[in-house]
Amino acid sequence: MKQHLALRWCLLAIGIVVMAAGIVVVTKSATGNTPISSTGYVLSVAFPSVSYGVFMFFWNILLLIGQVIILRRRFQLLALLQIPISVLFSLSIDGFASLLSWFAPANYAESLGMLALG
Repeated sequence: MKQHLALRWCLLAIGIVVMAAGIVVVTKSATGNTPISSTGYVLSVAFPSVSYGVFMFFWNILLLIGQVIILRRRFQLLALLQIPISVLFSLSIDGFASLLSWFAPANYAESLGMLALG
């Protein structure tokens, strides 16, 4: 049972990291962004001293606060596990953004290729 739970947590972590990689690749394609991550991206462009991942972390926390407000008594404390997941997600976004900082698509075909990869 513990091995099964550990495997599920590992798969969740891998999924979060892969999702963050996809978001960064799509963002680097310069063809647009997903609505949920566009807020963090736009803020990171407007305030370049704060990273994309940091803005995404605070955006996710703001959404969690909204969830608490909407659900009130029905909010389950287990949902607070979104906080460490958001930390992993945000660190992964910053890590992949750093790894891909050199890439800027030179033409539309490269942009579409990156979009498809993302």
